[in-house]
Amino acid sequence: SWYRGGPEIPRKVIKDGETFLRVEVYTIPLTIYSTDDKGNVDKKKLIEVDFSKVTKLKELVSIGCNRFKIDENKVQVWNFLTDLPELMDNLESTLDDESIVRRQKIVLALQFEDGTWPQLDQMYYGKQGKPTQNYVDSNDNNNNENNNKNNNKINNNGKP
Repeated sequence: SWYRGGPEIPRKVIKDGETFLRVEVYTIPLTIYSTDDKGNVDKKKLIEVDFSKVTKLKELVSIGCNRFKIDENKVQVWNFLTDLPELMDNLESTLDDESIVRRQKIVLALQFEDGTWPQLDQMYYGKQGKPTQNYVDSNDNNNNENNNKNNNKINNNGKP
């Protein structure tokens, strides 16, 4: 019956300051996209992942690359929270260090074969100041969740 509890919900114990430990009750759900071979954000190819605020960017990259089946050494991490995407290049920083918030959009940009990278910050807005195909709208999740067979929810261990 219902009063016997539900399934276990794994939670991390994290360091809070220098001396305190606490159970992290609220995780940070993120939507991770990747770019296609032309450098455009592939809005149909996304995963949703719950992370701890102490998760390092390199762990996020590892989980995303594993799920998208792409080489970790050939991606850049882009933050799509603000009006202008921001490259996050310190993979040792945590989500908390980078001020990543719940329901934020993260893009893993694939390196081109010639060794160059998509410039998502320059491609974000077109000449008329309107968003281009690289624009990741907050409504994208709602549309994709209902219509996309590739949409996958995975936990903070990177397992479906």
